[in-house]
Amino acid sequence: MRGAPIAAAVLAAAVWLGNAWSPSSYAIILRSLGVQETGLVFGTPREIRGDEWAILTPLTQAAVNNGLKRYNETSFYREDLRTVDSVPVADWGLAFKPDQWLYPLVDAAYAFSYQHLVYIVAFLAGYALLFARLGIGTAAAALLSFVLFFTAFAQFWWTTFAPNLAYFPWLLLSLGIRRPALRAVAFIWVAVAWMLGYFYPPIFIALAVALAAVYGSRWLPERGIRGAAFDAALAFTACAITALYLHDFLAATWNSVYPGLRSVRGGTIPWALQLQMLWPTAFLSGFETTLPNRNVCEAAVVGSYYLLLAACFVDLRTLRRAPLAPTSRRIAMAAAAGLVLLLAWQLLPIPASVGRWLLFDRVLPQRMMFATGFLLLLIAALAVEAGALRFTLPRLATFGAVVIAGWAATKWTLRPFPGIEIADAAVIPVAIGAWIAGRRFPQRGPAIVAGASALLGLLAFGGFNPIQSAHPIFHRESTPVTQALEAMQQRTPGGVLVIDQFGTVLNAWGQGATLNGLGFRSAAHVLLAPELALWQRLFPEMDAAERERIFNRSAQIVVRDLDAPKLIAINIAAVPPRAFGATPERWFSIRSPDDIREWPASGGHIAARTASGRRLTLSGWAPWHGLAPGQSLALYSSLPLSVVYAQRAERPDVVAVLHDERLRFSGFIFEIDVPEGAGAPDRLAVCLVARDALAGTAALVTPEPAAPACDARPR
Repeated sequence: MRGAPIAAAVLAAAVWLGNAWSPSSYAIILRSLGVQETGLVFGTPREIRGDEWAILTPLTQAAVNNGLKRYNETSFYREDLRTVDSVPVADWGLAFKPDQWLYPLVDAAYAFSYQHLVYIVAFLAGYALLFARLGIGTAAAALLSFVLFFTAFAQFWWTTFAPNLAYFPWLLLSLGIRRPALRAVAFIWVAVAWMLGYFYPPIFIALAVALAAVYGSRWLPERGIRGAAFDAALAFTACAITALYLHDFLAATWNSVYPGLRSVRGGTIPWALQLQMLWPTAFLSGFETTLPNRNVCEAAVVGSYYLLLAACFVDLRTLRRAPLAPTSRRIAMAAAAGLVLLLAWQLLPIPASVGRWLLFDRVLPQRMMFATGFLLLLIAALAVEAGALRFTLPRLATFGAVVIAGWAATKWTLRPFPGIEIADAAVIPVAIGAWIAGRRFPQRGPAIVAGASALLGLLAFGGFNPIQSAHPIFHRESTPVTQALEAMQQRTPGGVLVIDQFGTVLNAWGQGATLNGLGFRSAAHVLLAPELALWQRLFPEMDAAERERIFNRSAQIVVRDLDAPKLIAINIAAVPPRAFGATPERWFSIRSPDDIREWPASGGHIAARTASGRRLTLSGWAPWHGLAPGQSLALYSSLPLSVVYAQRAERPDVVAVLHDERLRFSGFIFEIDVPEGAGAPDRLAVCLVARDALAGTAALVTPEPAAPACDARPR
């Protein structure tokens, strides 16, 4: 029986790897290209995970297409692939990237699947071993690793921060090795792998607080000052190796506007968000947060019902009579000190000038959530392990009352009510099951509480990331869309793909690095390190200070029909197509009624129309199949209207109603300004014609009920 869990884990890993599975949301891109077999096995690809499907996975594709060479020869920019995002490059750094060891040896789809499998195994095994090393029983420690894994922060940020989270426990485990020589080799290798896995200092700084708390309470008392100095030297060596490998990237970004010179203050996390550590689904509705002004990832914390279960079933009087062992007490106290420090930066308006003494001014407070949750979980686990659990009916009733009170104070006060999640409905039944099991097997209480919490976490967050076969990711299917893109690239001088339309449909991320990942020499791309010399060559007429302001940053480069480059977000720079020897291909235009001789048949729908001042906003959908060059929308008007904004949009609602997946990217939204003296914008007759050049179709988009008639004239 003891070998059953290991056998099950090996079987699960074999199935995962044999099917080339991954948690990627890249099916979003595959759908937009018109790929029929996307390889989606389970779940829903998440648009919010754009840093994975629009940047990290495409850069991995680019590295594979580039033969694992350091410089991306398939890119217009020929950028260095040694950056913050770790991709497979066949150089000496590969020795410190165990997750990428298969790329030079096997098909990239299996290597990509193996990469994500390594993160999952490293996380679950690492935290299980670490909790056990810190005094938690073996079964409870293993289940606690699942509790930590199935939390909102771990799942919602998994396809970005997986290396940072998964390798962290191995840092502490390697520091626990007693023999100095073996400790030196293990720690340096793990630390470099940790930093190169995803080079993101805000996570490093936050987790360093947790590391210092555990190290200072568990191993420092045994080693003293001399041992601590030796371990500090090991940390310095690991940092030096990492800096040597990323030297060019660090040199380029050190004084960049973003992220190099960014400095933030503390206190930007509301108390409501922190409540999710106790009530994990308090502000969650269908993997969307109900907290205002935050997306679901930025609202994520390391929350689980383990904390409430521990608070209700631990007998404090018994714990006072039989307190924690000295080592456990030191760990708990140090963890509490680290927790207070992290919470202070999250909740208090501490100036950046104060935070910089601990490098906290480089850390957005929400990036501290995993370290905070880890320390709080560790403190609770040590209290539970002390053996002071009492599974009584009043304590079970208290747990139920606290859970319901928390929901009443959070989600039940919202209008409209977000509804009951599956995980919510399961909380009380699972707690009753834990109470029954605890009464029957009191000696297994810590494992029972951890197991119940892990199950609730699985129900709440286990469905966030999809399961996606990597075969379609690395073996591109030719579709009419990709064929049209190839033709466009061949028509442009220099063979550069210059297209704006895709960037308008994939939300604020634009197309990221997706086109280059697909093998195109695309102008739209992601430059994680600034390329100032390139932009000086392309725009010599620009003022040097303005060029520095726009391009001295890690940024996504998008193509827009502009006269000059423009910064449109902190990490998005828009560049006119003339820089690449091309003219823009406009998808939205305003035309004169004289240009059309016969109205086509109806298709699509204008769903919403609002007017404010001189501005008219319309949204709806057109009968476009897929997302392809040559799809256009024309507004016919005899007035000199001006375009303020136009964007394509995803319309899953249209897909659901019409049962046609080809209409997923059929949406549009645009704003126009009506000139003075032309009448009220809400009285403007709107006439839209959607065309699809590849399909050879045109359709008159049907106006909403009671809208002005489509006669292209103002009333």
